[in-house]
Amino acid sequence: MGRMTKERFQRARYLFDGELGKEMIAHIEAIELELKVAKEDEERAVAATDRLTDNVVQLKRELNESKDENHKLRAAWLELEKQVPKKVVLPKEVAGSIEWFRKQGSSNGEIYELSLQGDLDGLYAEKLFKWIDGKVDRDDLMQALVNGYAVEQTKEERLREGIEKTYSEWVNSAILDPKADQLPVFFDRMTDFVTKFNAEN
Repeated sequence: MGRMTKERFQRARYLFDGELGKEMIAHIEAIELELKVAKEDEERAVAATDRLTDNVVQLKRELNESKDENHKLRAAWLELEKQVPKKVVLPKEVAGSIEWFRKQGSSNGEIYELSLQGDLDGLYAEKLFKWIDGKVDRDDLMQALVNGYAVEQTKEERLREGIEKTYSEWVNSAILDPKADQLPVFFDRMTDFVTKFNAEN
């Protein structure tokens, strides 16, 4: 626009010297203030949007890292499970005999020795002897004594454990893969388990 000429400046001064001029100046200043506030608001809004965008990006990154960590932990857990020796499954009466001998203060070696001469040492040793006598691999008892053992479950106990395991696996897969978090997937898995269980039992 450039500088005003002296004549135009004099006319403008005459215009703005009166009451109308003061009102116009006040009006222009008010508009300038509103524009300044609006610009500051816009700048704050843009900055807030940028911060929110950064936060969303950070949360996505953390979610992906969390999923990766879950996958790594699950893989490590599965690897660890492979390394742990499997417990020998013992009938209830055999497990009961071992517990009876342990309460008497017998060592693993003494319990094993008693199992080899069961008919000489009473009811509990006889139960061990009968069980071990029918086994091709007599190391099962020693493994049970050293590594621990599981007591043979009833059909109902095996069914309950299988249902709980199937449910737990479904929940874990639903956490790792939200697409699998659907009831039809759960029902399919449960149906497969029960069908297999009935076929084996």
